[in-house]
Amino acid sequence: SVDLSQSLSAGSIGDARAASSSSSLVLPPTSELARCIVFGSINKDIAISTTGRHPAPGHTLTVTGTFESSFGGKGFNEALCVGRLKVPTWLVGRVGESDAAALREQLKGSGVNSDGVSRSDEQHTGVAVQINVAASSEAASSRFTVVCQGASDKIDTKELVYLGKLIEQEASAAMLLLQLEVTGFPAIEAAKQARREMGDMVALRGAPLFKEGKELETAHRL
Repeated sequence: SVDLSQSLSAGSIGDARAASSSSSLVLPPTSELARCIVFGSINKDIAISTTGRHPAPGHTLTVTGTFESSFGGKGFNEALCVGRLKVPTWLVGRVGESDAAALREQLKGSGVNSDGVSRSDEQHTGVAVQINVAASSEAASSRFTVVCQGASDKIDTKELVYLGKLIEQEASAAMLLLQLEVTGFPAIEAAKQARREMGDMVALRGAPLFKEGKELETAHRL
C-alpha cells in the first residue's frame, strides 16, 4: 500500500507538500484496484413528498406526505449504481466524522470500496433538502432542492493527491466518473490528470451548472 504523505512523482495531481498528514488515505495493492473510480460529492438527502402547493415566502405549511432520509449526492449515487452492477468500484470524497461508519457500511453492502473517502471533524456531511409536490387541483407538480455542501466543499489536496496516485497505479480501472457538485475546479483538475493517464475513459457530468459557466466551458475543452 502507499502512504499519501510520501512525495508524488512528477505529473501527479496537486502538491504533495500541501497534503494533509492526518487521516492519510492508503491505496490498495494494484491487484485490488477498482475498475471504476468515482470522484465526487456525498450528501445526506432529506426528501419530503406531498400534494398541494409549495409554501410562499414567509409561509409555513403543515402537510401530510412522506419523509425519507438517506445518503446521496451525485458521486455517491453513481458509485452505488455501478457497484450494484457488480463492477468493482472505488469512491473518493469527503464526509463528516459522525457519518463515516454508516456510509462505509452502506457502500460495502453494494460492493463499493470507500477507503478513498476521508473524514472531516470540522465539517458536517453535505445535506440536500428536496421538496416534491405532486400535481393537484391547486397547482401543477413541482420540485426544488437546496444543497449545503458541507464536507464535500472542503475537498482539497489530500483527496486530489489520492486520486492522482490511484489513477497512476490503476491497471484494470476502466473509467473515471466526475461531476461538478463538488467545487468545480477540483473535479476539472482531476479530469485533466485522468485524461492524460486514461485517455477517453473519463466521464464528466456537467451538473450542477455554474452561474458563470466557466467551469463547464473549461471542461468542454478537455
